[in-house]
Amino acid sequence: LKKEYLAEVEGHVKGGKLEHYLVHGSHRAEISKEGKLATLTYEVEEEREKTTLVRIYLDTGRYHQIRAQFAHIGHPLVGDVKYGSTIASGRVHLHHAQVTF
Repeated sequence: LKKEYLAEVEGHVKGGKLEHYLVHGSHRAEISKEGKLATLTYEVEEEREKTTLVRIYLDTGRYHQIRAQFAHIGHPLVGDVKYGSTIASGRVHLHHAQVTF
């Protein structure tokens, strides 16, 4: 099972791989040394003036994984005030684009 997502993140990023350990906190995920491994890879689809559109491929499917990992590297999802977004849009810019069996 392969899951692909599209997300708009604050700032400019280059494609890469994120690997962190996550724990499920109070209605959010937290980066922790004692959590479960969470990995994803991503590539840039489009660079915009203040944001970047990325395509994300999940290796694991942890609770709020994408949101927590991008926030941790300083690039929260646009509109995701729970994880530190400074761009209020009324919604989190995250879309489940494709699932492949």
